[in-house]
Amino acid sequence: MKKWSEKSLAAEGYKLMNAEITCVSLNFRDHGVLTLDLSLSGGGWGCVYGGYVLGKGYLGAREFKGSASGLEAIMRSMDIVGVEDLINLKGKHVRVAMETVIFVEENTINCTFR
Repeated sequence: MKKWSEKSLAAEGYKLMNAEITCVSLNFRDHGVLTLDLSLSGGGWGCVYGGYVLGKGYLGAREFKGSASGLEAIMRSMDIVGVEDLINLKGKHVRVAMETVIFVEENTINCTFR
């Protein structure tokens, strides 16, 4: 995994911004895939980070498949923020690196994070 610093992120065109994690959702409700979504809010902007497939399954499924890299992503997120329980991510403050931010009527349309 690549190590990022404030300097290397700036050199790649990223802008660091402060945010609060306002919602944490680990679910497979809509698409038969497990996803982790973190709602982020900060200084007049907000977006949801996540949506990556961590596993496959749905209520009543006979078979579930998980991803080792998906589990690692969850664990790294918890480690970086400093929580031992996923639900405790909510309310924590983080710094995010944004590459592209487009505001239309105060809603963020596109965020790319590192």
